[in-house]
Amino acid sequence: MRMNHRQIEAFRAVFQTASMTAAGALMGITQPAVSRLIRDLEAETALKLLDRGLEVAALVEVLPSPQASPEHLAALTARGVTIHTGTTIIKAETDSTGVTAAIVSEAGQGGTQRLPCDTICLAVGAVPAIELAGALNCRLGFRGDLGGHVPLTGAGGATSIPGIFAAGDCAGLTADAESQGRAAARAAAAFLQGSAPPAESVAAVEALDTTPYRQAWMRALLAAGAPNTLACICEEVSRAELLGIRPPRYLNCASNKLAARDAKTLREDGPLNPDQIKRLTRAGMGPCQGRRCREQIALTLAETSETPLAAIPLASYRAPVRPLPLHLLGAIAETPEMQRHWDVWFGIRTQWIPYDVIGTPEEAELIAAEDGGYLHA
Repeated sequence: MRMNHRQIEAFRAVFQTASMTAAGALMGITQPAVSRLIRDLEAETALKLLDRGLEVAALVEVLPSPQASPEHLAALTARGVTIHTGTTIIKAETDSTGVTAAIVSEAGQGGTQRLPCDTICLAVGAVPAIELAGALNCRLGFRGDLGGHVPLTGAGGATSIPGIFAAGDCAGLTADAESQGRAAARAAAAFLQGSAPPAESVAAVEALDTTPYRQAWMRALLAAGAPNTLACICEEVSRAELLGIRPPRYLNCASNKLAARDAKTLREDGPLNPDQIKRLTRAGMGPCQGRRCREQIALTLAETSETPLAAIPLASYRAPVRPLPLHLLGAIAETPEMQRHWDVWFGIRTQWIPYDVIGTPEEAELIAAEDGGYLHA
């Protein structure tokens, strides 16, 4: 089963308008047509699981009505599957054996309900696999119609690095990766001055921006979830600590200046940067290097600071290649800017005390002047 672009557009329109009829008007189609586009995705998945002998405890749908055809709804009802609409999963209940239940909240009701289960399947969308392109320092850009940050490419998938071509999921979420791959192979052969097969035409595929759809999900999660919900599991950074830009709890950092800071006030100093947030809160700094929370953190920052998602830079992460020996890194020439600011985060002096100032009278002066707003190395 595959979700096509038109189905994603329908989901986006329903989230934007909170109405099937209004969504149809927005898309230029009728309300029944909208319903047909999106109704069967979740139901078909549940029925396939049932056919394979698995038990489906419930379906949880954030929209106000079941997204399935009458035939699928009847089949699910006949097999005892409950559908919770206008509802969001806010917590997984666990014990030593794993998941024991999903705690859900109905929009606008304030209460919660416990759904016993041993597995929770939760998905909002996919993102391009750009780790290799990032490790190669290919020039990246945000393309909502391609799923997020992608390498910027030209003819044949040519990236900003000569001889490097991108196709398929690493170039964005498209419906014609096979044709992309053939075009990239021909371009690579031509680059190597080999004999490339004759070019073939690649059909143009309509691309739809999935950003509003993801933002609608994040708004629902922010509205239903508790402040202590973890935004970064590896480092155990809660949503409240992320948005409050709080230092790690183990530092026991007490500062009036830090306490008055949050994502919105930090934005006044300049555009929000997930790497800056990472260094201040450790969100995204765990073993997975943000692979599980990078998109969620970016969406959260965008929503709460009223910043376009495209303006939130892509967070850095550990390259998916063999680690480099230190002697190779040591051979890289540092720029004068790197040499001047190697011990200061982003050049924001209120976030760091330069290493060569620690233990000097200037350190005490800096701390006193900023009401304890400095952090040590």
